[in-house]
Amino acid sequence: MKRELQNREIYQAYDHMNRQDYFQSSYSIPEHLGTGFIHCYAIPWGIVIGEFFMQYRQDMVFRGRATSGTFEFTFCLGDEIDWTLTNTDSQIIRMKQNQAFFSHDRNGVEEICYKTGKTYHFIGIRIPGKTLTQLVDPTYDNETPKRKYPVFASWDMNDTLKKALFQLTQPPVRGGAKNLYRQGLILELCSYCMDAVCPVEDFTGMPITLGVDNSFVLPDSGDLHTVNIAVQLLEDHIECAPSCKELAGKLYVSESKLQRLFKRVFGMTVHQYLQELRVQKARRMFMDGECRISRVASAVGYENLSYFSAVYQRKYGTTPKQFCRSLRQNPPKMI
Repeated sequence: MKRELQNREIYQAYDHMNRQDYFQSSYSIPEHLGTGFIHCYAIPWGIVIGEFFMQYRQDMVFRGRATSGTFEFTFCLGDEIDWTLTNTDSQIIRMKQNQAFFSHDRNGVEEICYKTGKTYHFIGIRIPGKTLTQLVDPTYDNETPKRKYPVFASWDMNDTLKKALFQLTQPPVRGGAKNLYRQGLILELCSYCMDAVCPVEDFTGMPITLGVDNSFVLPDSGDLHTVNIAVQLLEDHIECAPSCKELAGKLYVSESKLQRLFKRVFGMTVHQYLQELRVQKARRMFMDGECRISRVASAVGYENLSYFSAVYQRKYGTTPKQFCRSLRQNPPKMI
C-alpha cells in the first residue's frame, strides 16, 4: 500500500513493503520522531515479511490507497490500533494485542493513526494473490472454481502461532540457513492462518475463532535484547563460556530471570542451550576436516573427553570417534 505520510523519511521505509526488487532492508525511527525500527526482507514467490516496532513522540497519520491483488497477514504484538477504510462507506477496524488479522483485496482509502506514547509491534506477511492460490491448490488453473475469501478476518493467536512468529524473527540457525528456515516457516504460518480464515471442509471464507492460549507469552523487546546479547556472549566465548550467574551479572538481570527467558524462548536452560551450541560447533569442525577429537573438544569448551563424547552421542546418536571414522570412509562430496 502506498501511503502519504506526514514524514517522508518513514514513507521511504514503508515503501519497501511494496517492492519485490530487494532482498532485505532495515530502518531505524529517527530520534526526533521516536524510537523503533522497521525490518523488511523478501523470500522467493514475491513474499515480503516486515517487522515493525514503533514508539512515536507525536501522532503520526498514514494515508493511502489500499493494496489490491494480495493477501496480507498481520500479527499484533503490541498496543491495539484502529484504522479506517473508506470505499462506498467507512469501516473502522480494530486490532488488539495478540490478535492475527487477515485481509484480501482491500479497496478504497485507508487511514491509520499511531498515537503518542503507545508501543506498536507488528509482524506482517504480504503474499501475491497468485502465489497463495498456487500454494493452497497446486492444481489450480483457469477452470478451477475460485475460492471465496473474506475481505477481513481476525482471531486470537494461539500458542503454536505465537511460537512460529517468534522463530520467524529469531531463527535458531545462522547464515544462509536462515533463508531456508524462514521459507519453510512462512508456509507453516500460512497454513495456520488459512485454516483459521477458511475451514477446509467448505472454504466458504467465513472466519472462525481460535481459542486463546496464554501458555506462551512473547518476551517484550527489552527481554529479547537481553536474550540476544546472552546468546552472542555464549557464541563469542564458547570455549570458556560464562556461567549462568556470570552471564546474568553481565546483563544486569537476576539468574532466575535469565533462566526463565531462555526457557520461554528456547525451551531449555542456559546450560542446555550452551551444550547445544558446543556440540553443533564440534560437528561443523568435524565436517570441515578437523578430526583430532581432543582439539575439537577443547575448542568448544570441554576438558573431559569422556564427557564430551557422551554429550555428543546423546545429541547425534554416535560418538565423535565413530563419526570421524565414517567421514574418512565416506567423505562429503561437493555438489
